[in-house]
Amino acid sequence: MINNLINLLKNKNGDWGLGIEPNPQSPFPLAAVIHDLCYIVFYLCFPYTSSINMSSCKFLGIKVKNNTEDINKLIVKGLEDLLKDNTINNSTFIQLYDELKSNSQISEYRYPKDFHVTIVFEPEHYMNESAVKRFEEGKEIDVIIKGFVFISKKILTFFVEVNTSILNPFPHITTLLGEDYKAKNSNDILESVFKDRSKKTQSQTDSVSIFNNIKVREKHETVYLVRFKNNIFFKGVMKSYPKNPK
Repeated sequence: MINNLINLLKNKNGDWGLGIEPNPQSPFPLAAVIHDLCYIVFYLCFPYTSSINMSSCKFLGIKVKNNTEDINKLIVKGLEDLLKDNTINNSTFIQLYDELKSNSQISEYRYPKDFHVTIVFEPEHYMNESAVKRFEEGKEIDVIIKGFVFISKKILTFFVEVNTSILNPFPHITTLLGEDYKAKNSNDILESVFKDRSKKTQSQTDSVSIFNNIKVREKHETVYLVRFKNNIFFKGVMKSYPKNPK
C-alpha cells in the first residue's frame, strides 16, 4: 500500500510531485491539486479489488509476450558464458547450444506450455494479499531477466524481477524441461541455491557459478548459475490460469 501511494505521488518521470493527470477542464491549479488529493483519498479508502473469480483459478501469473526465439537467444547467450570456461567439460552444453543456435529441434528438452512468472498459486487462499487484490487481467508488466539456473538434461530456469506484488520469493520463468522434470521443480532449485550460499563450491567468472550437491527431487545435482551482465527486459501481461482449462 505504501509503495503504491508513493508511486501516486510521483510524476511520469519518477520525480516527486503529484503524478496523476490534473483535470484538464479546470483552469485553476488549486482545483487540479484538489482533484489529485481526492483521487488519492479515494484510492486509500476504496482500494482496487480484482473482479476475477479466484476460486476457479489454479494460479495467477504474468504471461511473457516474447516468443520461443527470444527465449532461445538468451539461453544461447548464457551458454556461451559457460562454454568460455575450459574447466567445464560437459558435452551436453555444446549439444544444446548447437541445437538452439541453429534453430533446430532440441533433442533432450521440451518447452513448457507457455512462459510465465507465477504470482501466486491457488489465489483463493490469499484473498487479503495485495498480489491478489491488485491483480488486473491483461495489465502489462515488465519482466527483468537477471540470469538462469541450469541442471544438464533436466531443467533450465530464468530468475527474474517484476515490478508488482508477488508471493513467490524466487520469481522465475521455467524455459526448458528434460526427463520427467516439472516446472514446479524450479522453486526447489532456486530456493536451495539462493538461500544457502555455503553450497557454492566454485566460481568461474563474475557471471558464472557452480553449485554442487544441490538436493532436488531426492537427488544431489550440479547446478550451473549464469548471471547476465545487463538486465534483459521482456514484456508480460497479467493472466489468470483456470483450474480446469477448456
